[in-house]
Amino acid sequence: MSTSLLIAIAIITACAALAALTFSRWLEQRRLERLRQAVLHSDNMNKACLYGEELSKWLSPETLQFIAQVILYHQEQIQVLGIPPNARTNRAASMAEEWQNNPRPPLNYPMPKDLKKAQALRQSVVSLLELVKEAYGQQIVDTNIARQVIKEGRMLNTRICIGVYQARAQNALKQSSPNQAIHFLKRAEDALRALGELPHDLQELMNALSGEITNLEQQRYDTHTSSRLSEETEELAEADEAWKKKNYD
Repeated sequence: MSTSLLIAIAIITACAALAALTFSRWLEQRRLERLRQAVLHSDNMNKACLYGEELSKWLSPETLQFIAQVILYHQEQIQVLGIPPNARTNRAASMAEEWQNNPRPPLNYPMPKDLKKAQALRQSVVSLLELVKEAYGQQIVDTNIARQVIKEGRMLNTRICIGVYQARAQNALKQSSPNQAIHFLKRAEDALRALGELPHDLQELMNALSGEITNLEQQRYDTHTSSRLSEETEELAEADEAWKKKNYD
């Protein structure tokens, strides 16, 4: 066998080995990328499920169905990638099917009055609004649904704030601090005004807050007036006593 032929065979063998190595690396990179994408979709499923569970006591059936739609979208993407589901994604998918097929109505739970619990719930609302923006950007939901969920999220956030403000106002009244109570009630009133057009229950709450503020301000005025009259009466009595001592003693 000639030297040239041996060299040619060696070159072909080396090229074949290099091609096989390159192809193997490409396959590995694809596998790793599929796994990475699957992890992202799995995380998105689990986060959406978490928000739904934390807020389900206050969310409308339509918003729960939106969350279900997001979860099922990411489940479908995992299936397209050919990655088997795990226990967490199976649980999220199960919750999504329940919310989509048998959505329960809002249970009208009271808003948390404890500051830490309220802050945690508000963070879940903020996360829900971020989820809406991501889903809209990925064209998972249309504009009308996105707007409806954002509007509901804003209202829920306001309800949480009002619950805390009212609790603080009550504590202020217990501590005989009407000025502080008025301050917190006005903050609650401002939060409602910022929403613009209000549903019936929030409009009634706005009216109740306005009436409570008016009553407290009137009580403060009456107390202040009574205090001034008492002081003026005492001053007149002292002046009268001093005049008597001066003229009759």
